[in-house]
Amino acid sequence: GTGTGTGTGTGTGTGTGTNKIVNCLQNQALQNGSCVDKCKGTAIYYQPTGSCLCQSPQIYDSAQGCISSVSSISSITSCLDGQTLSTTSHTCVSSCPDTKSYWVSSLKSCVCSDTSRYTYDSPTNSCLLDPLKNAATSTHKTGYSLNGGGNDFGTDTCSTGYLMGFKVKAERSMDAISIICNQNGSTVPKGVWHGTEENGTDQGNTVCATGWVHAIGVHYGNIVNTVDIYCASSTASYNFNNISATTGGDAPDPDASTILSCPSPYRAVGIIGYSATSVDKLGLVCGIWN
Repeated sequence: GTGTGTGTGTGTGTGTGTNKIVNCLQNQALQNGSCVDKCKGTAIYYQPTGSCLCQSPQIYDSAQGCISSVSSISSITSCLDGQTLSTTSHTCVSSCPDTKSYWVSSLKSCVCSDTSRYTYDSPTNSCLLDPLKNAATSTHKTGYSLNGGGNDFGTDTCSTGYLMGFKVKAERSMDAISIICNQNGSTVPKGVWHGTEENGTDQGNTVCATGWVHAIGVHYGNIVNTVDIYCASSTASYNFNNISATTGGDAPDPDASTILSCPSPYRAVGIIGYSATSVDKLGLVCGIWN
């Protein structure tokens, strides 16, 4: 015989699939199906301009992230005339940083705009007031030792630096005197004599071991016999307690003596006086150094 029938059933199955990213955060970009930061390293994404920012003085490099600004200009090897390559910023800066100075190509150096008052100081790259060029306002002349005749030899000052001591020729009294100056850190006799250079015995150089002369003690009769020098290493050490050195003749018991000093903050820069065959009178010239 034959017949018909119906039935139902269930089943299970497995399959594979992929997720597709279609959007990323504002500071990210879709790259190869993944969200990656638009800015490398420590850089911060700035949405209004769509750019990556670094903390100054760093700059952003698309390949490396935040890098030193120096590396971006490290290729600079030379600068224009009147400029210097800075070892810190690696940029070309003015060779004359002091606004009171300017570059002179023919001299290859900086010159002060007002050469009547200022001198350019290379170690500090600045224009310094020169007391010898500002005599009207920055020098002080002491009195003379009182006796003696002779001829006024005027003002004899150090061309640079300040007074360190004296070179003297003498027997019983002082026959001749010449100043000794500090020049670029060295003790240099000026070589200009007052009195009779040919007379007397050379007493050698009498100078301050440290510091500079701030006062002299002059011993004299009718002419100068000896000179004491007083030295100081700062304006706070100006005193007359200790004679630093003495130079001159060997005549005993001069008629008088006097101390001629530079008031603080002046420093001795030279002498004034009278002379003929001997040194008749001495005074001191002082200057303020800035």
